[in-house]
Amino acid sequence: MSYIRRVSEGPNFPDGAVHFQVGKDVIWNRQEGRKTHEISHIFEEKNEMGLTLFHIYIKNKPLNGELVSEVLWKTVPQGMYTVVEYAISSEEEIVI
Repeated sequence: MSYIRRVSEGPNFPDGAVHFQVGKDVIWNRQEGRKTHEISHIFEEKNEMGLTLFHIYIKNKPLNGELVSEVLWKTVPQGMYTVVEYAISSEEEIVI
């Protein structure tokens, strides 16, 4: 389960930013020209210098019973123009 739902990077949020959102289709191989992968997880990590990095993993969409595999697609450093949206999830049922 990914606790980060979306990472947006760019100076003109929201219209001028690039959005990396869990579940969004991406093109892994431009020669194929098809959207065969989707963003599966976004993990946050601090490196040895204290810089926050967001690792974006993608998984292939299974066609004809293929195995699902995940690979690291991009690493985005947190900067001045980075907006992070955290997912809100709970396994407990809320009773009002």
